[in-house]
Amino acid sequence: MVVRIHNVSKWVKVPEGKVIELVGDRDRKVRIEVNCPEPTRFDVVEGDFLTFLAVVQGYEVLEFVAGAQAHVVPTTEGEVWYFTNDGDQIAEERDDLVSFTKIASRRARNPELELMMFKMNQNMERRMAQQAAEMAAMLAAQAAEVPHDPETGEVIENGEVSSGNDLGTASPPAGGEGGAAEQPAAGQVASAKPAAAIPAGSATA
Repeated sequence: MVVRIHNVSKWVKVPEGKVIELVGDRDRKVRIEVNCPEPTRFDVVEGDFLTFLAVVQGYEVLEFVAGAQAHVVPTTEGEVWYFTNDGDQIAEERDDLVSFTKIASRRARNPELELMMFKMNQNMERRMAQQAAEMAAMLAAQAAEVPHDPETGEVIENGEVSSGNDLGTASPPAGGEGGAAEQPAAGQVASAKPAAAIPAGSATA
């Protein structure tokens, strides 16, 4: 068992033949800490009514609800020490106290600053709406665009890349950029090399 006496200077010894007066103006819960070296009987008296509380030896705590006019009667052959906060005024209201606390008031803004901030908010909202419209238009254009190969630019139809002939473009001539390929003369064999590359005086097969 732990006996918590706390501040011993607040403990009071009950004089022999005296009672513990409870100061109060209404019904309330009373808490009394008592310490008795000898067995001690405690009774609470309210007006003409006496109620037995307990018999205590050593340290105990008595708690009960008492009315405005009440006191506790200890009966013992030894000493009785007690401590209670009953009747102590924990908080007190005093009108003569000076308070140094001030409520900070918000300073009014400059009307020109208010107008400038309003216009800035409007411009920001306008830019955001414009960006959202541009993004929606770009996504719509991408969705409607004809699919094509990103490297060659050829149109993709039914999963296959269509050639230039399908688009109506003429294929380049077989003879190169100069037009149609030259045909060999009668009695001559077509050579893989140009005529200028054949040395002069050489016989043909």
